[in-house]
Amino acid sequence: ATVALAGMSPGRYEVPVSNPDGTRSNGVTLTLAPEVTISPARGRPGQPFTYVGRGFSGNSGATTHLQGPDGLEWQAKRYATSPEGTFEREISSGEFVPGTYAVWAMDDRTRITSPKATFEVAPAPAP
Repeated sequence: ATVALAGMSPGRYEVPVSNPDGTRSNGVTLTLAPEVTISPARGRPGQPFTYVGRGFSGNSGATTHLQGPDGLEWQAKRYATSPEGTFEREISSGEFVPGTYAVWAMDDRTRITSPKATFEVAPAPAP
């Protein structure tokens, strides 16, 4: 079966199936979870990274987080989500030190948090 879920809030949904004779099956639990991705996975300082979220509540917002290689989290930012529950932003890494960074986001309506996605800022080439 195909069900259009773009813009639905993350969470648990009970999904029953109607048979051709009109009877319904027991429901099955479907869990919608938001996710974030970042590309490229590795780049040099100054490289722009594209941060994309999907599976968030449509026409709402997501509070996004960025954690540096030292484990400290930078100030969270809120991004509006499209009617389909997506957002896309560029992360400028001009002042980033080499290391692995993590991003994740929390759906503002449901408070459900995406898993973390990581990217690496590589050392600049030696002169």
